[in-house]
Amino acid sequence: MTTNHVPPSPAPPAPHSACFENALARPAEPARSRAFRPALIDWILRSGCTWALTLNPNRGLNLTTELDLLRKSFREADEALLGSRFNRKDGRRRLLGFVFAEHLETNLHFHIAVRPGSPTTRAEEEARCVALSEAWKHRVASGSCLLKPMSNETGWGSYISKEFRRADFDFWTSSMWWPERQRRHVLDRSWEPPAFTRSAIQ
Repeated sequence: MTTNHVPPSPAPPAPHSACFENALARPAEPARSRAFRPALIDWILRSGCTWALTLNPNRGLNLTTELDLLRKSFREADEALLGSRFNRKDGRRRLLGFVFAEHLETNLHFHIAVRPGSPTTRAEEEARCVALSEAWKHRVASGSCLLKPMSNETGWGSYISKEFRRADFDFWTSSMWWPERQRRHVLDRSWEPPAFTRSAIQ
């Protein structure tokens, strides 16, 4: 993972078709803007997430390794749901996750707000999220999953972003692993606070 740090500066308005494919750079000053967390929570709310998922490897893994396992789990689930050509289909059909890492030094695990693609019923949504959970278990035999529908979207957004002032706080979206053509029209970044600038994650 590579994050380019740049001084805060007003960002130009993003075109409507642009998607938020990168995490935000940390500001140069030690304290985060008070506007950052509410904007982040609102962004998750407006992105249509309906399921809350926690994935824990239950063993010592570094962040790079665990992110790679998560990437492969999303891909495995999308392939199971959409077929081998999932990378060529409409990105709105893919599982979209807003991923937050927690306890990086002691018990690294992920909290995820999930948008299950384009199913139409709660049962279909659950089946897609279960496919992601099973893909994680397939990749991480010692891993555990906690999946539930969001009964309070604001509450889940607040919970998974609760450590946003920590120096090691970071978050990602599963769409950062998608082809560019699938990212279009999938995420809205119009909420992004102008005091922060985006930085690419490779």
